[in-house]
Amino acid sequence: MIPYFLLLLGVVVLLFGIIRLFRYMLKSNQECGAWKTSNWIISWKHNIGSFINLCLSHLNGATNAKTELCESHECIRCNAYRNLLEEVPVKFNEYLEKHPSVSNHQIKRLKMSINNGIDTIKLKNANGSSQHPNVLYMVDLLAKPWHEKAYRTEQKFLEQNFSVIFKEFQHVSKLSNGWITNRVPSGQWHVFHLINQGKHVFDNCQHCPETIRLLQTLTKIMHSNVFGNVLFSVLDPGTIIEPHCGPTNVRLRLHLGLKVPLQSAYITVDNVKRQWVEKECIVFDDSFVHSVKHTGGYTAGYRAVLMLDFWHPDVTDEEKDAINYIFQL
Repeated sequence: MIPYFLLLLGVVVLLFGIIRLFRYMLKSNQECGAWKTSNWIISWKHNIGSFINLCLSHLNGATNAKTELCESHECIRCNAYRNLLEEVPVKFNEYLEKHPSVSNHQIKRLKMSINNGIDTIKLKNANGSSQHPNVLYMVDLLAKPWHEKAYRTEQKFLEQNFSVIFKEFQHVSKLSNGWITNRVPSGQWHVFHLINQGKHVFDNCQHCPETIRLLQTLTKIMHSNVFGNVLFSVLDPGTIIEPHCGPTNVRLRLHLGLKVPLQSAYITVDNVKRQWVEKECIVFDDSFVHSVKHTGGYTAGYRAVLMLDFWHPDVTDEEKDAINYIFQL
């Protein structure tokens, strides 16, 4: 027979666990109005799973990097890339016909990359490279995971205007519309696009007029093809985004730290782990294997960044023009 004090202790522990779980779910759903879901049952079921994964996070190991387009028919991004790949040869020839002044020499590298693209990527994989773009691999671009010195002027400009950007982020974080939630087994992250796959999201942009004004002065932002994005990204506590690769090496990705929990959120690119810092930028090539982790508990709060895609500095103006035409949704 179980002593009464042990039963009482068990009840206290159970109640304590329920209270912590309730606080975790409440925080996840109410901390920002933007991240509520209309189907609260699904949301709360997911939060229970996230809470369990938080408790078991130390058991999570690295998995093989996702380097191929996924097979889900509901994945808008991968389906967009897949449809584009089928049209690339035709659109490349269309571009040459419409731009007779562009010589083969000026876009020779792009032509070779398109003609031999898949074979080139497979060759890189066979050679043990951790760079695995799955849509467009441009040959002869400087290949390294981290680009600390790239776009230093742009980095400094964004850091100097942090307060303006952060103020508008705080505004949109309270909106109930415009946010998209991405779910993984360990948790979730949320994105608020200003540019999504080369297209301005005008309903979202109207909430960030000053941020848009600042971005319009940055001429090297990629904004006219399927590879270009500008967005606010919010990562929930406990979330692990497993190793994966971006679609192309013709871009570099910049993050401006907006809200960063201390010592619990970090990004790993090609086995080099770094933490975000509020008011500071990092620049990396997301065609290399990379992953993201937020190991903090619910009290740590979320991680938020402004994410921007820039052209790789080695891509020429003629190549940019052609890529914008060929890889446009």
